[in-house]
Amino acid sequence: MPPGPLPGIAANMSDWLRRPRRSSGRSRLSFFLLSLVIVACSDDAPRAPGSIANTAELPDSGFVGSEACETCHSEQTEAWESSHHAQAMQHASADTVLGDFDSASAVYYDETATFLTRGDEFIVRTLDSSGAPREYPVRYTFGLTPIQQSLVDFPGGRLQALPWLWDTRPVEEGGQTWLHLYPDEYVEPGSELHWTGRRQNWNYMCAECHSTNVQQGYDARTDTFATSYDEINVGCEACHGPGGDHARQAVMGIREAGFGLTVDLNDQRRAHWVMNPETGIAERSVPALSAP
Repeated sequence: MPPGPLPGIAANMSDWLRRPRRSSGRSRLSFFLLSLVIVACSDDAPRAPGSIANTAELPDSGFVGSEACETCHSEQTEAWESSHHAQAMQHASADTVLGDFDSASAVYYDETATFLTRGDEFIVRTLDSSGAPREYPVRYTFGLTPIQQSLVDFPGGRLQALPWLWDTRPVEEGGQTWLHLYPDEYVEPGSELHWTGRRQNWNYMCAECHSTNVQQGYDARTDTFATSYDEINVGCEACHGPGGDHARQAVMGIREAGFGLTVDLNDQRRAHWVMNPETGIAERSVPALSAP
């Protein structure tokens, strides 16, 4: 980051505040933390521990969001923004939906699914759990390459993954077409493997690896979900752990062991990768446990 004042920062923060947020309380905290990190990263800012006027307002721990990392880690953020992690799960829109929804159709045994657009919505007409045709608006995209799935709302706080996959590969590689999750066997409505059942339930099967700090929120008494996450996609803290302490150290000029991160991913310092000849999969010489 260049030394001295950052031009246009007030306008940038104003624009950042206007963006929609899932939690207004967390947004205010992230904004406050982000502004403090910006000050701390300036060469003119005081660096001694305790130099911030009101350190009690800083979080002691917890998730602060990838936007709080961008100020000091701009290159990493730029690389992340175009990565599969950043696009692991997204709200369905013209910018994120890759499949053909121009009244396209696909056949699965005796079933025919239709993919169409109605206003700003992307609709899939396919069979429900009773075998009746029904239309489902796509709420989220799931994954990116080589396939992209679609998630739809279900009662009880559920999201279900539709069985129709868009092959995102180029046409010359056999892509740009709709595929079914089970091409070699017929999964009938009502089956345990049918897309309307628990095996294709996002809350239970998928969410933990595609979003950051997922809390499943399952209530066995009512058989419902109140699933939440800090970031819809795989953000910085999905791998590095909650960044509150790390950001606090950056603000206060503290450099302690592990830099306030709960997970140490610095392989160059204490670990290396060794190929397992039996499995053909590389393994860490030291597990990625808590930072020293």
